[in-house]
Amino acid sequence: MSSNPPSADSPRDHGDPDALSLTVKNTPINLDKVHTFAAYREWAAKLTRLVTPPGGQDSSDNAHPQAVTGSTDIHIGAAHVQSVDEFGSGKVGFVKLCLDAHYTADEAPIPGVVFLRGGSVAILLLLRAAEDGPDGVEYAVLTVQPRLAVPHPRFVELPAGMLDGSGAFKGAAARELGEETGIQVTEADLIDLTELAYTDTALERDGLTGVYPSPGACDESLRLYLCRQTVPRSQLEELRGRLTGQRATGERIALRLCPLDQLWRETRDVKVLAALALYEGLRRNGRLPKTT
Repeated sequence: MSSNPPSADSPRDHGDPDALSLTVKNTPINLDKVHTFAAYREWAAKLTRLVTPPGGQDSSDNAHPQAVTGSTDIHIGAAHVQSVDEFGSGKVGFVKLCLDAHYTADEAPIPGVVFLRGGSVAILLLLRAAEDGPDGVEYAVLTVQPRLAVPHPRFVELPAGMLDGSGAFKGAAARELGEETGIQVTEADLIDLTELAYTDTALERDGLTGVYPSPGACDESLRLYLCRQTVPRSQLEELRGRLTGQRATGERIALRLCPLDQLWRETRDVKVLAALALYEGLRRNGRLPKTT
């Protein structure tokens, strides 16, 4: 019997796309809600600053190509709102729009489909058993939950969540960590990996924050945090398989522990891979605080 794994074309790997029921939902769009949506306001402010340089002059910094504060190379027209999704509370969660845009030199169009959802945070939480001493194995705490956009019933990823529009990145990170893992930390326990990585670089001046998982169509900026703690072994073991999440809002989350040196191959989550890259780069260059 062959020990080769099934090929990607194996029939059992293919579902039936025609089995899914499709409907059209036409919901009236309230533009007033779009105008007050924090993600829209931040995106629109950055966009108009990008294409409308102070004093009408192109003020891009030639010495630092990333440090663009204005450009006359791009023409922006109207933004056509196509859909608005609200949470159960009536608060806007997502906006999809299409922006009329082209290069001024030859009027060639620029892709302008935009999905607005705002910023988010993710936390690389590393725990070590106190009984193992400073050289003991560090474990990353991961969440496991259904992700229907992928789709996968048990997608493994970093604890993460959306911002509430207040701009309080660390506060949101601490809150999400508590909600998704049950582990309570303070803002002082969190190290902003993205801020540490880009400070004193040309990217510090580009007007952006965090890292961007899908800049071709989505505004989401992701701030990545590190939190390292030493806990009793009993607490570490209690986390394995723990069920958490805000069940009233549909969250069904299980926890998983993974040795840090195996984390890179434990999941397809880009948040994990980005956090690991920043963590390792900062560690190699001696830019992490001494306590970590």
